[in-house]
Amino acid sequence: AEDDRRRGRRIPRSVMVTEGLFYRDTASYTEQVQRYFDVFGRDRVLVIIYDDFKADTAREYRRTLEFLGVDAGFTTDLAVINPNKRSRSTFLRDLLRNPSPWAVHAARLLVPVPAWRARLRAAAERWNTVYFKRPPMKPGLRARLQAEFAPEIGRLGALLGRDLSGWCVSQAA
Repeated sequence: AEDDRRRGRRIPRSVMVTEGLFYRDTASYTEQVQRYFDVFGRDRVLVIIYDDFKADTAREYRRTLEFLGVDAGFTTDLAVINPNKRSRSTFLRDLLRNPSPWAVHAARLLVPVPAWRARLRAAAERWNTVYFKRPPMKPGLRARLQAEFAPEIGRLGALLGRDLSGWCVSQAA
């Protein structure tokens, strides 16, 4: 949909910044990382590879504390904050996020206490949210994207001094 979106078409209503939908531009990390290195110096930029973060979040967290010069004894909850989710009902989601004036009026008549309305709204949002594991990418799409991004992945790996070629290998391999 990127070509259409560049022309102002097929843009979801909820999107505030259209440029965020140009995924290929966003995935050009080499130029972005090089810009940081140029401005701040390589020794003042910490690049964290998501695969490393996912494999051992605590290790990457400790490495980040060390890089920042923060006491390594500082701890935090490393639980997942924004898991993959969807709404059971898009109608209910939209109503809760942006209620029409009649819905606001009806809610005030039916539930006059603001704190109770807030609790009911929160309960409705919890009920309407379904958490699920993201399904794997379709093999054909994965292969097409791996081929398209292979040069970029090679450039990023060279910049970081790290072999990222595993990103270009089919999961079935």
